[in-house]
Amino acid sequence: AATQLQQALLPNITVPEFIVVISDRNASPELVDRQIAQPVIASVQGTTGVDTVLSQSSAGVALLEVTFQDGTDSQTDQQNLTSSLQKVEPQLPSTAGAPSITAFSTSLLPILTYSVSSDQSLGDLATQLNQVAVPKLQGLTVTRTCCVGAPPTWTVATPSNPCSFGTAP
Repeated sequence: AATQLQQALLPNITVPEFIVVISDRNASPELVDRQIAQPVIASVQGTTGVDTVLSQSSAGVALLEVTFQDGTDSQTDQQNLTSSLQKVEPQLPSTAGAPSITAFSTSLLPILTYSVSSDQSLGDLATQLNQVAVPKLQGLTVTRTCCVGAPPTWTVATPSNPCSFGTAP
């Protein structure tokens, strides 16, 4: 039954968890894991209040879930996490992007996620999506956000009435 609920009916639940994304556009999953994810994990695990750190490395991007102990202050947790990431940043490859930190909340869950494939290079495909698909989706009144991730996928989050979204790209 829970999977049938409209997102608008879900309560906004904030848990002591942060998502950290670090990209390195042309790096293989193995390089991302060895040169980005592992050093970041080692640094973040020493952060005050951290309970668990999970990571997923794929071509061009490292995604880490950092969970803090219950009862901690979310703002302080984020400051501590930011400090740990700033300490490890000089050890990361020069081609790696700056870490992006997002506090987990049920209101951030995407309504739609599309995967895209093409004979084009990933860079060309991402450029085309950003120039053509994203502006069209952002132009819809029901679209809250739309972004291209790596590998090229795009996520569309809609406001309180996802059932009104009747347009397919």
